[in-house]
This record gives sequence, structure tokens and C-alpha cells, in this order.
Amino acid sequence: MFSLNVNNEDVFLKDVKLNKLVKIHKWYNNIDEYGFATGVDRPMPFDYILKEYFKVVSSPEEFFVGVYNLSNEMVGLLKGRFISKEKIVWIKVLIIKTEFQRKGYGKKAIELLRDYFIKKHHVKSIYLTVDKENKGAYAFWKKQGFKEVEKIEKYVSLQEKNIKLLVLC
Repeated sequence: MFSLNVNNEDVFLKDVKLNKLVKIHKWYNNIDEYGFATGVDRPMPFDYILKEYFKVVSSPEEFFVGVYNLSNEMVGLLKGRFISKEKIVWIKVLIIKTEFQRKGYGKKAIELLRDYFIKKHHVKSIYLTVDKENKGAYAFWKKQGFKEVEKIEKYVSLQEKNIKLLVLC
């Protein structure tokens, strides 16, 4: 796993440890709240989350961090990949717990992530995908300065639904 333990005056990003997976499993299975963010469209068994965690841990490019507030409470999750040869980062998942949304945690976590990778690793681009129908997430990412660079018209989800994805950078 690419270790990413950084902080600014408002948030901390800390590598996810095994003991946090039960909480994360609940977030992944709360499809109504976080389904768009995780890309999960049906309940996942804990074993699935555990397998995914060990895939991340065994990959030198993957990062998987909790977003913590100043009270050391995990208020969110950020997962992605740093491709060092190409100097790019892909953000795969950003979850901020519902009760902490619209309080600046997502913005501050992304600012911290962006600053860290640009300053320490000279990253040229940060990419992510967002479902075209997820208007709230699209607005959030636009507000963070991300712009649409590509459309994927025929992505198929786990439930075999066609989803139109936008690639942002």
C-alpha cells in the first residue's frame, strides 16, 4: 500500500487499518447514502471488503485512507491509486459521512491530497470518474476545480444498468 499519513490544520488522512473495516463495510453497504461514491449497487459481504483491503495493502500504488477530524473521529474515506511513472493520481472513492457533509471535510481532504501529491511527488494530473446522474457529486468536483475531460457512455454497473460516466481532471 502506498502510505499516506498527512494532515493540515483541519483534517488528517491516515492509512486504513484492519480494525476500521467493520465501519467501512457498513458505509459500503449503505447504498442509499454512499452507492454513487463507492460504485457499489448491492450489499457486499464482509469478505469482499476484506479481500479488497488486502489487494490494496499488497499494491505499492494503491492508497486507502480514513479522513479524520480534529477529534480523531473517522468522518470519511478516500481510496485511490498513485501511478508514479506517469505522475498521475486516480481517485476511486471519496465518502464523507452524511452528518459531516457540507462542513468542508471533503474539500479539505481533497486539498490536502492534491497538495501532498503535487508538492511531494510532482503529480501532473488527478483523475476521477463521476456518474453523470449524480448531480451533487458532479457539482462538488467542479467546485474543487475538476473539469470534464472524457465521457464514457456505455459503462455497465454490477446490476447490469448502463451508466454514463464522466472523467474529470
